[in-house]
Amino acid sequence: MPNNRNIDRIIENKDALSDIFKILSLEHDLETMLDSFMEKLLSISWLKIKAEGGVFLVKDKKKTLHLVSRKYLHPNLHSICSKVKFGHCLCGIAAANKQTYHTTCMDKNMLTSLTV
Repeated sequence: MPNNRNIDRIIENKDALSDIFKILSLEHDLETMLDSFMEKLLSISWLKIKAEGGVFLVKDKKKTLHLVSRKYLHPNLHSICSKVKFGHCLCGIAAANKQTYHTTCMDKNMLTSLTV
């Protein structure tokens, strides 16, 4: 039998999913929808360890990521990460390899020199 914590998490997940479907049903441009998705996902209690993130899109065939949605990222990252070539930094490596990576801090895979 699930405990109260598990029940609360199930309810929270269902509510978040419902909200995401509501966002999809509204007619917005893609970047506005991605901003709303990020806001919703980062509000989920079990994702709040470090609630920050960004969404990149490839807008051309030049193998460049464009940061189109960002929430709670350090302001320096807004410009540094606005365009990232495939294979450069962790995000570009992920795109080039078609893999998902997760990191909790800036590490050696963050090849761009950051002053954060």
